[in-house]
Order: sequence, then structure tokens, then C-alpha cells
Amino acid sequence: MEDLFNIKKKLPKDKRTFYWDDKLPSLPLPSVHGTIKKYLDSCKAILTDEEYEQTEKICMDFSENDAMDFQLPLMHKATKERNWLAKWWDEYAYLKVRSPIMYYYFAGPSPFLHDGWSLQEGTQLERSAIVLYNVMQFWLALKHEVYPQHILKDKNMTMRQFRYMFNTCRIPKQGQDDIYHSFKTVSEGESPTHIIVFFRNRMYKMQGLNADSGDILTPPEFYAILKSIVDNAPKSYDASISALTCLERDSWADAREHMISISDVNKENLYNIESALLCFCLDESKPQNYTDLYSLGLRGPCANRWNDKSFNYTCSANGGLVATCDHSPYEALILTIFVQHASSLMKMAEKEFQKPWNAKVGGVEELVFDFDDKLQDWMRRGLTEYNKFASNLQVTMKLHTEIGKSAMRDLKVHPDGFMQICIQLTYMKLYGKPAPTYETATTRGYYNGRTETVRTCTPEVVDFCRSFINGTAALDCQALFYKAHDKFVWLMEECKKGFGCDRHLMGMSLQAMESGEKIPEIFTDPAFHKTGGGGNFVLSSSFTGYYDATGGVAPMVENGYGIFYCINNDRITVTASAWNSCRSTDTEQFIAALLLTISQVQDMLKTPLTSKL
Repeated sequence: MEDLFNIKKKLPKDKRTFYWDDKLPSLPLPSVHGTIKKYLDSCKAILTDEEYEQTEKICMDFSENDAMDFQLPLMHKATKERNWLAKWWDEYAYLKVRSPIMYYYFAGPSPFLHDGWSLQEGTQLERSAIVLYNVMQFWLALKHEVYPQHILKDKNMTMRQFRYMFNTCRIPKQGQDDIYHSFKTVSEGESPTHIIVFFRNRMYKMQGLNADSGDILTPPEFYAILKSIVDNAPKSYDASISALTCLERDSWADAREHMISISDVNKENLYNIESALLCFCLDESKPQNYTDLYSLGLRGPCANRWNDKSFNYTCSANGGLVATCDHSPYEALILTIFVQHASSLMKMAEKEFQKPWNAKVGGVEELVFDFDDKLQDWMRRGLTEYNKFASNLQVTMKLHTEIGKSAMRDLKVHPDGFMQICIQLTYMKLYGKPAPTYETATTRGYYNGRTETVRTCTPEVVDFCRSFINGTAALDCQALFYKAHDKFVWLMEECKKGFGCDRHLMGMSLQAMESGEKIPEIFTDPAFHKTGGGGNFVLSSSFTGYYDATGGVAPMVENGYGIFYCINNDRITVTASAWNSCRSTDTEQFIAALLLTISQVQDMLKTPLTSKL
């Protein structure tokens, strides 16, 4: 691990972090036939026979008559752009969305509670100092391009998203936001090196590097700076300008322009926040478990963070850590990977820097804004918007130690496939019907690749779930399970190759919209919405990898759940989110039922199998 962040090591050019980003293959454009076939297959799992028959007719008519009117322009677009989807995805999935940004936020507690850092009062500043040291190590490894490339099945993956983890901020604009980005590698130039620290609704600017040597500040030096902030901060809590980041995006754009017009000080303060490596938040709450930490990340005090920032890191008063990010510039997995590295680096730093810590205090500058009545009114509105969101969101996070990756492999199943089937089975046991389900598939094997949707609620999964619920014999259930499992594995691989259906359908609908054509009936058919189209999946899920770290997001729809999970060798960590405004959803109930389902399916698969489909 130490060598992983050794910026002095000499790497061949083709081993440097971002070398392959411009050399990866272009994102393929699926065929109309393949997309319609996958879409209809997902519809079959959700719709009634009558609904499916109608949707099938609509799809066949589209495929045979209208589809090429939109496919041909997409084919032309794909010859001019190496990723035909990328610009549209950035704009329509994120930057054009006008809702407040926290509805799309990702939060992930650091896995330190079961890895050496239990919650303990009096540890906040020491742990924050070590974590900031780890952050700077990671930033410097990216800047010097010594962080290892990601390779999947002997193929390089784009590392481009890592460029947006630091020194990045979403900027509100009328109609469509921008992404401000000031990270540069050593060969590209200088990057800002300061960090914004939040404490008691106030903001402080500090440097992450020694001004004379250019070295990362040591944990004792970070500790001394943080302690000076805490010791000298007023006891009172003033209104915070960061409440503005909770506004609907056009309102925030107006407020930001007005704030800049008030004074040059405000303009400079905004630049300092937006260009900073990250925002680090010293919080005075005392979470008692992972659920509390997850809650702190997704719905903690809005005055003590900057929602538009690509990376906010929060440390509670009793030493709990949670990372949060604006989802626009990179996928949540990127932040999860950092948190996993930080878990290992934490132990090294503790060993390297022994107490007592005594260091000279570096310079700290408080960012003080100029207000007027109009700006304060916007701040009150932002706080109201945030409180509405936070009070409506319920979250739960649990560890399950009865099974992990090793035991799943012994059962001859793909761990992610096992979890997806169990999630669908849990939903069907609780609600008596299947749920349209989204799972993330990475397309990072392509130029500027991000994600594709895996519609994991397949007819095969539904057949297994119904049989299991109806008490079908274990051996018959096993056969149906493995059939559903194999379908999942195939579908996931198809989506990783860029051959899912949702991104292509999105492209054809946008092609129709931007060209002024009538929107085809396939997109106005009620089945499109009912099966998850247009971001209406009842279960929004993601597997964050074989790590200790995971996190989650808010649900896509009012009656839905956000379900994220990571799978370690000997445990599973699951998060769930739901809306309090929906009386039928309950995260505690869902996760309790899911953990029971996992054990039941595990027992079913242990039954000796004499035959398998």
C-alpha cells in the first residue's frame, strides 16, 4: 500500500493512471432489434398478459416503421463522437435536472467501525487529521499518475472519473448547470491545494501542502490547524450560505449571481469553495451506529457542507466518518474505492505518526460573506427545502455476517446475482408483486464510459420468486434459481459491453425530441413508465464491489427503495432508503426481511442437487 502512493516511483508511460483514457474503444451503438428484445423481456416480468400484448404491438410497430428514423441519426452521431451518449448523459441525467441536488446525492460511511475505529468521543480531531493526510496522499497519487490503472478481464478501463473527484464543483446556471473543474496532473499544470473546513456553519480555508517544501502536511500539522479552528470558533451558530445549495437549481443560479453582485469578497469566497480539493466537515452530532452515520451523510445538517462539491468528507464528534458527493461528474463507486484505500492508509498513518502531536499551526482564513435581505430570504428558502427533504427520508444500514463472497462462491453463484435475486424475492414476499429494478453496470471499458442499466427483474427471476413463495420443492426451486442466476450473469455482461436497452432508448427519445419529431408511442405507452423507463424504477440498486465500503442514494420514486450493498469475504453490508411520505415502505422492515431471505435462499441452495437446468 505504501508503494501504491509513492509519487517518486518511475512508471512506464503506458502504466500511468490516465494513459489509456484517450485510447479506449468507442462506445458501441446497439441494434434496434437487440434493444427492443431486451426491453420487451423486462416488460414481460412486470406487465399483465393484456398489457404485455399491447406493448409488444407498439414495440413491433416502432421497430418495423419508425425506429430507423432515429437510429440512422444516432449511427451518424456515433461516427462523429467516440461516445455518442456522453454529452446527452451529462446534460439530461444531471445538469438539466432542476430539482434540488440532494435528491441525487450519494453518501457512504467509512467502514472503520468494524475495522479499528469504533465510535469514541474525543477522537474527532485526531481521526480527521489522519483522514486529511490520506486524502492528500490519494490526490497526489492521481496528480503524479502513479495510482494504478483499473483493469477488468485484461482490458483497461477509463480512469477519467477520478479526475473529477477533487477540485471539482457543480455550478448552478439557468436551464443547465456547469461543472467547474481545476484538477490537473503534474504534466498538465498546477492545481489548487487548499481545503475548505466547515465547523458550526462557518467555513475556513487551509492548505493541504507545506508552502515551502511542497510536501503533504503531516497528521500532527493537520491536527494543529483543526484544533485551532475548533478552539477559536464562536459558540453560536450563524445562518450559513451553504443553505443556498439546497435550492431548486434555477433559484440557486439566481441567488449565486446576486451574491457575486453584492461584493468581490463573495466572488472570491465562491471561487475558494468551488476550486478546493474537497470540503471537510467537522460535525457535532454523535451517531451511534452505521445507520446514524449513513443518515448523517444523506440528511445531515445542510449548513455544514457544500452540496455542489464533488467530495464532502464529514467527521462526527465521536469520530465517525462519512463521505458524500454530487453524483454529476463521477459514479459513486469512485468514492467507494477511495474510502476503501483510506481504510488501509489509516492504519499506516497511525503507526507512522505517534502521539503526542505537537506542530506549528498553519495559516487559516475564515470565509466571511456579505449578505443582504434578498440573499437571506433565499437562504431561508434553501433551508426549508432541505428540511422538507431530510424529514421525508428514512435510511437503514446493516451488516450481515452469516454469508459473504466465500460462501457464495462455494454455492457456485455470482455474489451480485445472488443478491439481486434475494432483493427481488424480498420485495415480492412483502408486496406480492415484482418490482421494476435498476442495477448499475459499468461501461468504463469504453471511451468516457459511465453506466448502463441492468433490468434485473427478469421473467426467470419472477418465476423463481413465485415458486419459492408458493413452497415449491427445494430441488425445483434450485433449478429455477440457477436459471434466473444465469440470465442475470448474461444480462450484466451484455450491459457492460454497452448492449443494454435503457441508454439506447434514451438516445432515440432524445433524438426525437431534439429534432422536433413526434415522440414515438413506445415512450408514451404506460408500460414504459410502469417498467421503470424514464427513471421510474421501484428498486434502485447498486453493487459497490467486494469492498468494506458502501453507501447509497435516495429512491427514484415515492413508493420505491434505494438498495446498495457491498460483499466482503465474510459479510454483506446493505443500505436502504425510502420516503416517509409513502406509508407502504419501511427500510427497517425491508432490510430485516432481506437478511432473512438471504439465509433462506442460502439454505435452499445447500440442499443436495441432482439436476440443474
